[in-house]
Amino acid sequence: MAKATGEIVTAVVVLKSDAAVLKSDAAEEEFIRFVKQRIAKYKAPKKIYFTVALPKTGSGKISKQEIKMMLRT
Repeated sequence: MAKATGEIVTAVVVLKSDAAVLKSDAAEEEFIRFVKQRIAKYKAPKKIYFTVALPKTGSGKISKQEIKMMLRT
């Protein structure tokens, strides 16, 4: 069996303040099914993280480094 290397496709989803989505495995699976219907299956995320806001830099850009650190924990 070949050793798997590389990164796992992961999505960080920002919930609206009035969103009624529960942060559960069922919500994660439903989101993945929704995405797989619209894009190629290999592009669909394997893991979903729900958050209220994305970290931003001082200039207002999304901080990819902080997101990567957030996903490692």
